[in-house]
Amino acid sequence: MSGAFFVCYATLMKPPAIALLDVPDQDLEDLLRAVHRGQLTMPLTRDALLSWGKHRLAEGGDLLVGLDERGLRAVLSAVLAERRRPQKAITGAGG
Repeated sequence: MSGAFFVCYATLMKPPAIALLDVPDQDLEDLLRAVHRGQLTMPLTRDALLSWGKHRLAEGGDLLVGLDERGLRAVLSAVLAERRRPQKAITGAGG
């Protein structure tokens, strides 16, 4: 593999946790609902997300692909809870 290709490819890839930042809450909620209802085959695959019509999750959900039901519930619940957590006010130095 050429060095230029590797550098270009590496800069396009996002760490899995950062990739979820691009996924709307509604998509995560829909996925969690589908998991609770048993509508998806586990472990989760990118193909399953694409055939289900969740293209943003398929593109940005690397962290989710390969997880079983328990893992998906845990990650999705944690991400959604973190997003809904009240943000603390940013204070200046010393205050």
